[in-house]
Amino acid sequence: RPELFSWDKVTKMSAVERLEHAFSIAKNHLGIEKLLDPEDVAVQLPDKKSIIMYLTSLFEVLPKQVTMEDIREVETLPRRYTQAPEEEQGTSRAETPSTVTEVDMDLDSYQVALEEVLTWLLSAEDAFREQEEISGDVEEVKEQFSTHEGFMMELTAHQSSVGSVLQAGNQLVAQGNLSPEEEFEIQEQMLLLNSRWEELRVESMDRQSRLHDMLMELQKQQLQQLSDWLTATEERIQKMESQLLAEDLESLQKQLEEHKNLQSDLETEQVKVNSLTHMVVIVDESSGESATAILEEQLQRLGERWTAVCRWTEERQVKLQEIQLLWQELLEEQCLLKAWLTEKEEALSKVQTSNFKDQTDLSVNVRKLAILKEDMGMKRQTLDQLNELGQDVAQILGNGRASSKIDQDQEELTQRWDSLVQKLEDYSNQVTQAVGSVGMSQVSQKTAAEAVPVKEQVVVKQSRQELPPPPPPKKRQIPGESEAKKKFDAESAELLNWISKSKSAIQAIDIKEYKTMRDTSNIKEKLKMIEKERVERSQRLDELKQSGHHLLDQMGKEGLSTVDIKTVMEKILSGWKDVVHHLEELARKIKYQEDINDYFKEMNELEETVIEKDDWLKNNTSSASQPSAVLKDLCQQELTHLVSLSPRLEHLKATCKVLTSQPTPPNFIQESLNGFLDHFKLTCQKLEERHQQLKKETESQPSQDYVDSLQRLKETLSELESKQQAATAGLSDLSKVEKALQQAK
Repeated sequence: RPELFSWDKVTKMSAVERLEHAFSIAKNHLGIEKLLDPEDVAVQLPDKKSIIMYLTSLFEVLPKQVTMEDIREVETLPRRYTQAPEEEQGTSRAETPSTVTEVDMDLDSYQVALEEVLTWLLSAEDAFREQEEISGDVEEVKEQFSTHEGFMMELTAHQSSVGSVLQAGNQLVAQGNLSPEEEFEIQEQMLLLNSRWEELRVESMDRQSRLHDMLMELQKQQLQQLSDWLTATEERIQKMESQLLAEDLESLQKQLEEHKNLQSDLETEQVKVNSLTHMVVIVDESSGESATAILEEQLQRLGERWTAVCRWTEERQVKLQEIQLLWQELLEEQCLLKAWLTEKEEALSKVQTSNFKDQTDLSVNVRKLAILKEDMGMKRQTLDQLNELGQDVAQILGNGRASSKIDQDQEELTQRWDSLVQKLEDYSNQVTQAVGSVGMSQVSQKTAAEAVPVKEQVVVKQSRQELPPPPPPKKRQIPGESEAKKKFDAESAELLNWISKSKSAIQAIDIKEYKTMRDTSNIKEKLKMIEKERVERSQRLDELKQSGHHLLDQMGKEGLSTVDIKTVMEKILSGWKDVVHHLEELARKIKYQEDINDYFKEMNELEETVIEKDDWLKNNTSSASQPSAVLKDLCQQELTHLVSLSPRLEHLKATCKVLTSQPTPPNFIQESLNGFLDHFKLTCQKLEERHQQLKKETESQPSQDYVDSLQRLKETLSELESKQQAATAGLSDLSKVEKALQQAK
């Protein structure tokens, strides 16, 4: 639309003024916003992407059908305004080096430029055809889109070269110095070049559009799949929340397994979520910023839902594990108390309450009752604690049936306890009655008084007054032995309590499944504390074993039952052995997890290096930014650096072999290594291919010596032309010519 401006005015403007003039006309008459500032464009290295975006906007509103005649008309327009100044300059034209963009163009230079452009165009067409069919996998399409984006940048970088050759051909034809055959040949060449260039450009833009559409469609599918998965998972969570917690420990274990499956599904979905964090968003003119805002809002909503699901899963896991630990502890303590009550019931049933042979027989049975009374008094606190623990578990469960079952078990234990207390009282009453009929020592009477309730002690005192003077007391150590038994019971109860707590503590910090990265410092600190407590109690255990053996010897001599002592000692030794085993096993797991941490730390460092090489390849897909020789050397350096990592790779493989040789190793150790090795090999292959490509480009280009020689030759020719022009200028006067001939002679 030439009527929009005046050539005369434009030619007198500065570069910044011409740009401002063009942008203003485009805004006022074509409706294109001023996306560029003239000051940012009129520089040596303008932003190519911004210019391309602006030119794309121009292309959308300008005519699409451009013929060769239109190109010729545009290319010859500047001659109307530059021809007069060129004629005034006269001979100064020869001083400027000849290029394909100058007004005067020789046929040889044009043919050289045409050959170079056609050679590049042929390689670009080959590169375009070698691109794979558009994939259906989102990650592969991302890679294809990135590769094609580099190819489009290369086309943009060479667009000016194609335009320069077409301009040079038009200028040659316009000069009118060619023969008809040469002019026809040039026109055919330009038609061929223009058609091939246009075909490649259109096909490339079409592929870019299809890649864009496919990528957006696949990413939308990803988002929809994640949304559907979250919806299904949220319904799954609602169903799990609506269900009451388990009625028994076995059902609770099933709920834990169900929750574990949910966690496994979350970990599987995490891979897809990670892929969404690297979404490719392309903003085009049709969608604008609103599409990006909508996509960001959708991603944000999905992210909030994903976070909520993960948080609920983690909190649910903690709650279920807490319930499991408390419930297991409750059942274990109930079993222990039941076993203890059974032992005491059996011991009480063996106590003789009548028909004593003599005072010794009576004293032995009185002492048994006294020991049972002491044991009952010490164990009463355990029963109270067990009732509190049962109430805590029932409250956390919130399940009516489970609470009823726990209350029923506690009631059963309480009834057995009350029954044992009542039997002990009845037996004590019967023994008290026997005291009046059999002579006893004062020590035995005192023991009998301690073995019966207070109300029976009055009867004992009355009976004792009616007895004849007792015989001299025999040397017995019943009170001393009772103190030893009391001390043994207290120490054994303390050790059993520590063993139970240690098992629970170890189970709470136990590594149930390994992860790629886990902080073990907290676990190690707690393990160190438990180990320290174990060492401190080792001496107590030795002392308890000695006192236990001494009690067994004494009680055996007294004819008392030693089953209770043996059972306690066996339980302590077995529990102690279990704690030691659990500590060793946990220490082994911590060491294994730390080895996994080091393994993945090393792999991540290598992965970062490989990603850096991938980025280098993406940023240097074309030779437009730097000479091929420089890029070839840089590519060789990148490849050498990558290959130099081979020893670390071998070490990583050896570490993987060691880790996977352990019993039941996690699958992700080998799978992660396989994925990394594939990535490493692919990047090495790409670098090698790029290096070979740059090597061919470098070899196809003239050597530096050739370029230097050509430059020197041009300078020499320019100097000779200047001298020849100066000499010719002086031959216009005949007298000066004759004088010069005389001087030459």
